Amino acid sequence: MERPVKIVTVTDSQTTSNGYVLLEGRDAIVIDPNLEGEIVETLEKYQAVPGLAILTHEHADHIRGLEALRERYPQMRTVASLLCSERIQDIRSNLSRIFGVYLMFITGERVLDYPKFTCRAADVMFEGRLLFSWHGRQFALEGIPGHSPGSIGILAEGIGLFTGDSLLGDRPVITRFDGGSRQDYERVAVPYFQVLDPGLTVYPGHGEPFLLRDGILRDDVQEREAQEKEGPGQEAWEKEGRIAPCTPTPQK
Repeated sequence: MERPVKIVTVTDSQTTSNGYVLLEGRDAIVIDPNLEGEIVETLEKYQAVPGLAILTHEHADHIRGLEALRERYPQMRTVASLLCSERIQDIRSNLSRIFGVYLMFITGERVLDYPKFTCRAADVMFEGRLLFSWHGRQFALEGIPGHSPGSIGILAEGIGLFTGDSLLGDRPVITRFDGGSRQDYERVAVPYFQVLDPGLTVYPGHGEPFLLRDGILRDDVQEREAQEKEGPGQEAWEKEGRIAPCTPTPQK
């Protein structure tokens, strides 16, 4: 009988983002390395070493711990879509440039110490779809733009579906960040989810796991309410933060 993979969730209390550590013996995969310290604690607790870090998308709250993990585990390879890899190298595209201001709209408290940062390009990049096997389990990574240009879904055989911020259980998906597109979401992401097993367990970028059938694909009323709560969009957040427009600044 196939041994179940252990899944440890690492949640950032400041941003509510989820990172995940998948454990199979002493081998590990990190999905969305949000908090380096807690991820390292988990790996050390289980005496595990990460071979891969997979990014569901490029936004700061899901990649903040990536470079520190790369330094600590030089054998770890980072996997991302081509667009995600490009966009983690730019502070506007990865949202670190405005994230403190965005959090102010969410919490009502100004966050002055949220870092502006970039990451190096991924080690493994793909367009469309990428398949690989890990301990006899098939992983299928597929591009699902909408929330961001670089968003992907990660379908892990016998484990579930990791969606980043492209499908949530308690709120509609935001498509108003830099590069986001409601049209792309409807054209690519929604059909992707609709053909999968509705009984799949979804591990989202925020919130608790849920069954795929319970995810919020479309809800115009809730989306309008979410927009009112979360502010008018990235351009306004940049203005509020007194941040001047910038051009991409690739990592040297």
